[in-house]
Formats: sequence, C-alpha cells, structure tokens
Amino acid sequence: MIAEKNSVINEAVIKLEVLSKDEQARLRYESLEKKRRDDIAREEYVEERGVKRTNLNAIIKMMNNLSLTVEQAMNVLEISNDEKPEYEELIKESKGVYNTSDTD
Repeated sequence: MIAEKNSVINEAVIKLEVLSKDEQARLRYESLEKKRRDDIAREEYVEERGVKRTNLNAIIKMMNNLSLTVEQAMNVLEISNDEKPEYEELIKESKGVYNTSDTD
C-alpha cells in the first residue's frame, strides 16, 4: 500500500480513519478546514489588491512626473497584456482623483 511507503500519506490515512468514525469530529475538522481555506483566499485577495493599487499609483506617477503614456508606464512595470485593460479602466476611473490628463 502507498500509505505504508510514505509517512505523510500514512498519517493522513490514520486521521481519515479516526475522523470517519467520529461524525462530530469530522464536521469540526471540515469547518476548520473551510475557515483555513477562506483565510488563505482572503489573504491572496488582499495581496493582489495591494499590488494593483501600488501599480496603479506607480503608473499615474510615471505619467505625471515623467510624461509617459499609460502604455509606456505599464511597459516599464512589465504589466502583462492580459492585465493592461484592467489598469486602463482603473486609470479612467481615477481621473477625478489624480491628474491624469493624458490618459485618453
């Protein structure tokens, strides 16, 4: 059996057997596991949002201080072609907040 060859798998099999025998423990485990996955997803979302906000601010500063176009600023930051439309939309939305007169 594979579980005999790998201690991590063996440990997981033992835990599964124990949890399978105790419905309440299984439900508790599933609840904790869901919370753990939710926490990870939340952290990833917050990190991604922070990166986007940082990139957006950098693009706007390059546009204002270095007179770069949106495209040039995104190229400097090596923003992927897939992400560029999203940043272009964010730039348009932020026109009232930042001095981004050259974004059209």
